[in-house]
Amino acid sequence: MKRCFLFILLLPTLWASAAAAQLTVVTDKTTYTAGEEVQIAIRNAGPSVATFISSPAYFIRHVESGVCIEGCVGLAVLWEMSVGEMLDESYDTSQAPDLIGHHEVVLNGASGDPGSILVAAYELVAPVSDTASTWGGVKSLFR
Repeated sequence: MKRCFLFILLLPTLWASAAAAQLTVVTDKTTYTAGEEVQIAIRNAGPSVATFISSPAYFIRHVESGVCIEGCVGLAVLWEMSVGEMLDESYDTSQAPDLIGHHEVVLNGASGDPGSILVAAYELVAPVSDTASTWGGVKSLFR
């Protein structure tokens, strides 16, 4: 009981230290084909250290359905991101059949800095099939 109470008391302190940091999350592209790796970059531009209370530092959700795709059950780990530090992460969309549509990479941190970007959006599209394996491609072979 005392540990839980202590954690509740520490939470505003952790929130306040993360609020002064300018956090940014971006992806390298806005559209990916299913099976591609999504490259995610997270940066703390300062002026102070950002404190996170879970790992990984982000989660990915499917916008249309609200389903959490990755990082939904983060480990309860207290860690800091120094000023100027950058994390490069990747998410492989071929690991599990991801839902086609719009996705958001959302940081598991907070920032009151108006320059912070806490959400990065991308679209996952279905791969285009080879024309030779489609019915139109097969018919064209016999003309």
